[in-house]
Amino acid sequence: MEEYYIQKFGNKRIIQVRGWSDKNALLYDLKSELEYAMAWDVFFMHHEKLEPAEINIDNYKGANLDRLKED
Repeated sequence: MEEYYIQKFGNKRIIQVRGWSDKNALLYDLKSELEYAMAWDVFFMHHEKLEPAEINIDNYKGANLDRLKED
């Protein structure tokens, strides 16, 4: 599963962790499409993990998006 983080400074961009080693993380900026490496200690000081949204579809009151059934 991919992990996403948000920067805690500047434009608060969404960052994806694409790879890692013992000392560095390989990061990808979703907006600028820039890929770069950063030391883990610096990364964790300036980024916060985004948790998946927990959505209860029973509380959703919008349009029914189920496929139309043909008789």
